[in-house]
Amino acid sequence: MDAWHLIPAQSYVNAYRCSRVLMKTPLIVYSAANALAMLLLYGVVISIVQQARMEERAYYDAADSATFMARAAPILIVAVLLNFCWGVKALSDLFRRRAYRASIAWVSVGAAWAALYLVLRLKA
Repeated sequence: MDAWHLIPAQSYVNAYRCSRVLMKTPLIVYSAANALAMLLLYGVVISIVQQARMEERAYYDAADSATFMARAAPILIVAVLLNFCWGVKALSDLFRRRAYRASIAWVSVGAAWAALYLVLRLKA
């Protein structure tokens, strides 16, 4: 048997490996972007809370709300748009290809956002 008979099989295996890697790449990018957004939002909230504690205030006023919206709104808008696109991708994968990986990752990131919300509510 010569080497020419092995080329199609090897190229098929390499294409399969490459497609598996490319299928994992969007999940990594979406998850990393969400993790970055969560860290930025956590930093914004903690900075506002620390500012109020430094000024020895027992309550938050309208200036704190405006500061929060000015700092957190761009982060939240980007995160919502990103998660909306990811949700469309996850649902299309779920219904078209019966692939559950994207939808499971999407739900787990949603759970992480919910946990962050609870942590920030309890800490602030």
